[in-house]
Amino acid sequence: MSAHPDGLPVLQSHMNDYNGLYSLYFEKAHIAATSLDIDDIRHLVPGIPLILLSLYKYSVGFYVQAGNPEKISSVEDLTNPKVVFMNREKGSARRVYLDRLLKERGISSEKISGYRNEAVSDMSSASAVFEHRANVAFGEEMIARYFPGLDFVPVTDMQMYLAIPAESVRKPGFSALVEIVQSEDFKTEIHHLTGYDTSYTGEMICI
Repeated sequence: MSAHPDGLPVLQSHMNDYNGLYSLYFEKAHIAATSLDIDDIRHLVPGIPLILLSLYKYSVGFYVQAGNPEKISSVEDLTNPKVVFMNREKGSARRVYLDRLLKERGISSEKISGYRNEAVSDMSSASAVFEHRANVAFGEEMIARYFPGLDFVPVTDMQMYLAIPAESVRKPGFSALVEIVQSEDFKTEIHHLTGYDTSYTGEMICI
C-alpha cells in the first residue's frame, strides 16, 4: 500500500475469521481477511453491504508426520484412538470447516483425541505435529513446506477474501488496495511466492 500514490498506512492485527468479521461489523476494523463461506460472512455481518475482494484460492488438509504412519486420509481417521489431533481455535475458518464436516459425517468430537487442544495458527498446529505433540493437524498446504518432517494430505480448497464495506470501496485508500490486488504484478508475485491459485484474484463479489 505504501508504494501506491493513493495508498494509506495499514495497521494489521492478527485475528481469526470470526473475530475479524466481528470487528468489521462493530466498525473496529475497516477490512477483514476471511476464508469463510460467503453465506457465513453474510450472516456474521448482517445488514451491511460488503464487497468481497478475492485474493487467492489455496489447498487445506492434514499435516501428518513424514510417510503418514497413521494412514490418515479423511476426517473419519481422526477417531482412531491411536491418533492425537491438534485443533484450531473456535472462529477460525479451519475450525468452522472441520466442525461442519464432522456434523455432516455424524462424527462426535468426543471420539477425537485432542479435539479440545487448540492452536491459534496453522504454523502452531503444524509445529505440534512436527514436534510429535500430535499426530495430525488441519491447515493450509504452504505451511507444511516449512517443516521437512511433515507430509500434507489435501482435503479441500478455500478462497481468501478481503471483506470491505461497500460504501468504502471507492474511497482513495480502498480503491488503491483494489487496484493493487487486480494488478498483474500482484497476481504474479502471489503465485510465485506461494503457488496459490490466482485465477479469481481481483474479482469483486457484492453481498
